[in-house]
Amino acid sequence: MTDNDLIKSIRDVVKVEIETALKPIKKTLDLHTKTLDRHTEILDLHTETLELHTSKLDRHTEILDLHTSKLDRHTEILDLHTETLDLHTETLDRHTSKLESIWDQVVELSEDQTEIKDTLKTYNKRISITETQIGLSSEAK
Repeated sequence: MTDNDLIKSIRDVVKVEIETALKPIKKTLDLHTKTLDRHTEILDLHTETLELHTSKLDRHTEILDLHTSKLDRHTEILDLHTETLDLHTETLDRHTSKLESIWDQVVELSEDQTEIKDTLKTYNKRISITETQIGLSSEAK
């Protein structure tokens, strides 16, 4: 055997030894690569899901902002109505007070009217008695 053949033979043996030693490493590397590929696929799916959820959350946030804006406007309108109602309540209270005063006057007038009617009846009776006493007949009236 020549030196070149010996070197080639040694190289072949070393090459076989290296390949034999690298087989489990390559196998482990392939498994890790496949695992990494699966994890990358899962990460991509999670990223898509996250993007969908983010998009939904953005839409819900926009809707919530719109509802909040509407609620603010309705609150302003309610405040205006409350002010108007307060003004009407004050007016109603004043009118109620005036009506109570007028009612008191009506009651007083009614009592006075009753007194006047009673007094007139008494005067009519006295006049009738006096006419009878002095002999005035209803024909002479």
